[in-house]
Amino acid sequence: MYANRGGLDASVTLVRILSTDQYFILIKPSVRRHVVIVSIDRVSGALQHTGTYGKDVFLIEAQALDHLKTGGPLEVVATGKHVLGYVVIGPMGLLLLAEKTRVSATLPGNHQIKTLVTTRWHKIPLQLWLQLQASAAGTLPPQDVPPEAYFTQAQREEHARGVDKVTTFPLDGAHYFCDTMDVSRPFPSERPPMQPSWEFVWNHWLTASFRSVRLGHVCPLLLQGLCEERQLNDFDGSRYHIAHVSRRGRLHVGPRYKARGLNDCAEPGNEIECELLVWRPNPKEGAPVPWSRYAWRRGSVPLWWGVQMRGSGLGEAEIKIKETNTFKGTRRYVRRLQKRFTPNPRLDPLSPAASPEGPSVPPTPQADPEASASLPVLFVSLLRKGTPERDRSEAKLASAFDFVIGALRKEHHTPISYIALDWHEMDKQLGHEGIVEAFWQTVRNILPAHGFALGTMTKVGKDDWDYQAEDVDPPPSASGWGVQGPCLSGCGIGWQVKWLQQQRGLARYNCADSLDRTNVGSFFGAVQVFVEQCRCLDIAIAVSPRNTSSLGAAMARQQQQQQQQQQAAGGFGGSSTSGYESSSSGRFSPLTRKLTGGGLEAGEGEGVPGVGNLNLKQGYALVERFGKEFNKNISNFMGDFRPPWASSTSSSPSPASRADISLSPASELQQQQQQQQQQLTEALEELQQLHAQEQEQVQQQAAREQERQKLRELEQQVQHFPA
Repeated sequence: MYANRGGLDASVTLVRILSTDQYFILIKPSVRRHVVIVSIDRVSGALQHTGTYGKDVFLIEAQALDHLKTGGPLEVVATGKHVLGYVVIGPMGLLLLAEKTRVSATLPGNHQIKTLVTTRWHKIPLQLWLQLQASAAGTLPPQDVPPEAYFTQAQREEHARGVDKVTTFPLDGAHYFCDTMDVSRPFPSERPPMQPSWEFVWNHWLTASFRSVRLGHVCPLLLQGLCEERQLNDFDGSRYHIAHVSRRGRLHVGPRYKARGLNDCAEPGNEIECELLVWRPNPKEGAPVPWSRYAWRRGSVPLWWGVQMRGSGLGEAEIKIKETNTFKGTRRYVRRLQKRFTPNPRLDPLSPAASPEGPSVPPTPQADPEASASLPVLFVSLLRKGTPERDRSEAKLASAFDFVIGALRKEHHTPISYIALDWHEMDKQLGHEGIVEAFWQTVRNILPAHGFALGTMTKVGKDDWDYQAEDVDPPPSASGWGVQGPCLSGCGIGWQVKWLQQQRGLARYNCADSLDRTNVGSFFGAVQVFVEQCRCLDIAIAVSPRNTSSLGAAMARQQQQQQQQQQAAGGFGGSSTSGYESSSSGRFSPLTRKLTGGGLEAGEGEGVPGVGNLNLKQGYALVERFGKEFNKNISNFMGDFRPPWASSTSSSPSPASRADISLSPASELQQQQQQQQQQLTEALEELQQLHAQEQEQVQQQAAREQERQKLRELEQQVQHFPA
């Protein structure tokens, strides 16, 4: 397993030469050993850098400071860990520095995710406005007059608003980055960190000035969202890691009451891409690290709509659907999802392109524009359907979404699955457990076809941490990116990924504002896939119950005791004083007592016949009900949240594939579950035999009763004969 040696060193220093009022930025990147000097033009505020060693490139920061001191005394204005961007607004340059970060996750490959803790904006005065004013007057610009003094009142107010909008944007705790891996795409991305998916990079505009002087690598790329990792132990005591990653798109920005529905970029408001990443650390040095990743989307309804506050703005918001071009961009948005999540044929074990003989299909998904058109997409709408008395505003939005889904299917033949659940109303009618069970039953036949990504990650050479420890830069030949072979890709310098399967579909959850309901839907959808991820990684997330091995024998003894009591009472209609209760605190004991004829509490057996009054058909029905109830409750007692499809179609790898990641072919937990299932089957067979015997005894008793009745009739006839 990889070692965690702490963060790569990085630093930023903003200095000013007192004699000339010239500003310089000294930057030590986190993944490079040298220090670069970036000068800020005094007039225009443009960044300047030549890349010349000994002039603006040095080995250490002390050498860079000594070089700047030749121009006069220096003043250190600010220091930080990372430079996040620089922009010029009017007569002022704004420099954003990250002063403090924390490592919120360390992903396979020793890739550290850093979340911003403290950031600060620094204002750098420029002389552009002063130069223009002095040139017009034919004089030298004064040194002690601020640039804002030459603004009119309207210009000062506009400039202040612009600066305030930039500097007050919330950054701390809401943005993260990674220096050694591309985290703008689903894990593990084979792209270099400086080739991200720009639709998720939030400081793209701020870093443009550094990219213009070929220093884009000194600025970490910020993603909005969270990336948190937790280390857990399974029931076997083995350690495993789980990480949740979410990144919000920047193509439709704004608060949730303003950024809703589609915009001109065909992007819905509050669009968030989520990942659930699970992996097992391998204690052996250099051994493969098995991992699994599941991705989904959440956001607002992808059509043109917005909200309008009622009354004074303190009441409920009213949904307004655009009357013209309501669905413009919806298909474009769906196609963008399909293209992003289409499996790479060269990394797909099921594709001929990944065969050792060479690709027989285009090497990349982009080579075939129609390859992504068959990717299935599931839309789960949690909007209120509404009633005639209320909720008509959101119900109109739900109806419009129903229509556009039907149009995409009919006119464009888009492979879309659609589930509409009025979560609030169904929660009132079915309760929390009922709505969750209904949701699982709805998606059980769809999510298994989507699957999830699965593979291993192996260290094949020196990585960034090794080069940092040796105090050298990685050589140009140390490339850790791109597709490196059939089912092989890079994921950082020194790390290689072997793909066992790829995700083949996408689920997308939406409600009105992409908040509470999408949180619930996303969780209950992902937790089912999480169980299957753990199964493929051989993570024991369930414990076997105690004293379940003798369940069938215990039930048989209980039935035998009941029959003995009934025979002693002279009939089959009596009831025993107590019934068999399971070890799970009577969780399913009422149904068991109904089946065995045990005593029922007051009101518990209303409308349920006792065993003594059952016919054979009713007995089999109760046996079947008992089996279903037992399966359900024993699973709850075990804490086994296995998805509904685990017993049928599964997206797990083949035994050969599982052998590649050093996983046992069948865990001890699965064997115990099989034994318990077999014991349950035997117990049910015994119950069926007992009920058949009971039915036969009932028939015999009825025959004897008929014989006794005939005897009584004969006795009465004999009494009428004369003596």
